[in-house]
Amino acid sequence: MAEISFQQTQRTSQIQSQKMSQRQIYSLSLLSMNSQELRSEVFSAVDKNPALEIDKDPLNGVSSVSKISKNFSDNLHYGSSSARGQEKADAFQEILESRPDNRETLQQHLLSQLNSSRVSESQYSLCRRLIENLDSSGFHILSPYSMLDKSDSNQTAALLEFCLDFVQNLEPLGTCCTNIEESLFVQAKARPDAPPAALFLLDGHFDFLSPPRPALVLKKIQDFAAGQKKKVFAASSSELEKSGFLSENFTVQDIENAISFIKTLEPRPARQFASAASPFVVPDVYVTKIPDSGAGTFQEKDVVSGNGRSSFKISVADNVIPSVCLASDYLQFEKSASDRKGEHSVSSEEKKFIESSVKNARIFIENLEFRSQTIVRACSAIVRFQLAFFEKGPKYLVPLRQKDVADAIEVHEATVSRMANSKYIQCEWGLFPIKFFFSNAVQQKDSIQQISSAPESISRQSVKFEISSIIKSQPPQAKRLSDQKIVELLEAKGIKIARRTVAKYRAQLNIESSYSR
Repeated sequence: MAEISFQQTQRTSQIQSQKMSQRQIYSLSLLSMNSQELRSEVFSAVDKNPALEIDKDPLNGVSSVSKISKNFSDNLHYGSSSARGQEKADAFQEILESRPDNRETLQQHLLSQLNSSRVSESQYSLCRRLIENLDSSGFHILSPYSMLDKSDSNQTAALLEFCLDFVQNLEPLGTCCTNIEESLFVQAKARPDAPPAALFLLDGHFDFLSPPRPALVLKKIQDFAAGQKKKVFAASSSELEKSGFLSENFTVQDIENAISFIKTLEPRPARQFASAASPFVVPDVYVTKIPDSGAGTFQEKDVVSGNGRSSFKISVADNVIPSVCLASDYLQFEKSASDRKGEHSVSSEEKKFIESSVKNARIFIENLEFRSQTIVRACSAIVRFQLAFFEKGPKYLVPLRQKDVADAIEVHEATVSRMANSKYIQCEWGLFPIKFFFSNAVQQKDSIQQISSAPESISRQSVKFEISSIIKSQPPQAKRLSDQKIVELLEAKGIKIARRTVAKYRAQLNIESSYSR
C-alpha cells in the first residue's frame, strides 16, 4: 500500500478585489430610497450634523432655516397673487391633499376594546367579523347576517343581535350600523337626556325631518299617528302607547328640543379615525413631453429627443425632498479656526469636530447629487429604449433588461436595480413603477400574417394589452372567447404564445375565464 504524506507549501499569488467604503455603501443606500424615505433621511442627517441646514422645504414653504420639523405643516402660508405664487400654492395644496394618514383606524380602535373585553370565543369571532366589515364611515359593507359562521352552531340570530349591540356601544358610539339614521338612534338611546320626540323621530321616522321645520315636522307626526289609529282602532290605549301613537301629544317646543338634540349627535362617528391603510405613492421622476423648437435635437442630458415633433424632459421630483446646504456659521467658524493657529480661542477638539461636521455635510450633499444624477441618467436611458411607449402608449412597450440600461449609462446592473427600487415615473400615460419598464420578450411567429409594423420582439406587457383589447372589443351578445381562440387571434397578429400563457396573463389582468364571463 502506497504511503500517504502531507506537505505544506507556500505560494505567492496576486488577487485584485474591490471593497466598498462606508461612503459608497451609504451613497447606494440613498439611491435605493424613494422620495418619502429620502425626506426622512434628510431630516435625520440635519438633526445629527449641525453643519447641515435646510435651505428650502417645498412641503413647509420655508427656506434658509437650520432646523425644522420633518412633519407636514398644518399652517397657512400666504403668497403673492402672481402666476408663480399661484403655482406654489397649487403645489402646496397638492401635497396637503396627498398627505398620508397616520392616525389609528376605526378597526384598530374597536379591536383594541374587543380584545380587552370578556366575551366567549363565538362572540369574539362574530364581533371581529362585524368590525372588519365596516367601511370608512363605520357602517356595514355586507349584510351582518352574512357574517355568521355556519360551521359554528353557537352563532345564531340571537348571538348576532347581541354582538351588534355590543359593538354599537363601543367607543365611538354608533358604529356597526346600517345607515346614519340607525347610528343616530343608537347614540340617542345611550344618552339619558334624549327627548322622547328625538327617539321617536330616529326610530324609523327620520324622513319627517325633511325639512327640519318644527311646525311641519309636528304636522307629519300627527298625520302619521292619526293614520295608525285608523288601522288599529280596536287596539287598547296601552297598545297605542306602546306603539308610540300618543306621539301626537308632542308640542312644537318638543320638536324644537328634539331637533336641537339630534344636531348634537355625530352622523359619521368614524370620521375622526383614519381609513383603512392603503398604499401611498408619490412620483419620484417626471417625464414631460415638450415640443421641439425645430432648431435640431436637444443636447441636454435630461432631455431625450423624440420623433422630431416632441422631446421628453426627465426631472427628479423636487416637491417632497428638501434641499440642504452647508451652514454658513459653521463655514465661517471653520475658516476662523484655521486662521487662528496661534490663538487658543478654539481648542483642538472643537476644531476637529467642526472640520469633521463640515466634511460629512459635504459628503452628504455630494451623495444627494449623485443620487439625482444617477436617477436622471438611468431614466433618460429608459425613455430612449422605450420611446415608442412614451410617444404612443402602453401597447408599445418593448422588451428591456436592467443590464441594457446599466451598459448604456456605464454602471453596474445592481446600481440600476437600486435606482428602480420602490420608485415611480409619472408620464403622460399615468403613474408607473420604474420596474414596469423592464419586461422580458415574448416569442413572435415569423409568418406572412405578421403585420409589417410589428417589432422584432414584443414585451409581456404588450401581450397583456393585446389580450385585454381583444376581450374588451367583443360585443356583449357574442359568445365569449376561449383562451384557445385568443391564441389564434394573437397568432394572426404575429404573436405566438401557448394557451396556458394566455390563461396566466388573463388571470394577472383579473379577467375571468370564458365560462365565468
